[in-house]
Amino acid sequence: MNEPIYQTHQVKFYLLYVPLVFFLVNCSPEKETLFSELDSDDTGIDFRNDLVETEDKNVLNYTYFYNGGGVATGDLNNDGLADLVFTGNQQQNRVYMNKGNFEFSDITKNSGTVENMVGAQELLW
Repeated sequence: MNEPIYQTHQVKFYLLYVPLVFFLVNCSPEKETLFSELDSDDTGIDFRNDLVETEDKNVLNYTYFYNGGGVATGDLNNDGLADLVFTGNQQQNRVYMNKGNFEFSDITKNSGTVENMVGAQELLW
């Protein structure tokens, strides 16, 4: 038995136009986001926690290999601004003093706390 013509056209409408409208609505201009990426040249922060796998140091031997070190914030020099401490798995830990306006300076050597340390465990002791 043949279906009524209005039902056939209705199905075609939904199959063609509903996905088209959905696509066009989602292609709107980029929405404003809460956060934006800042360049390390502008902020002064150039820390990277790069990991190099070896036969002994890998995710098979150490489950938490890719979990990373960590980031801590605190006012280390009592100027009212949050300073940053980055810990690395295989990188030297770094301390950055907040100069305001999202600008930081690397004070690792002058801080005397993490200059020769690698890994977050050493910061805890």
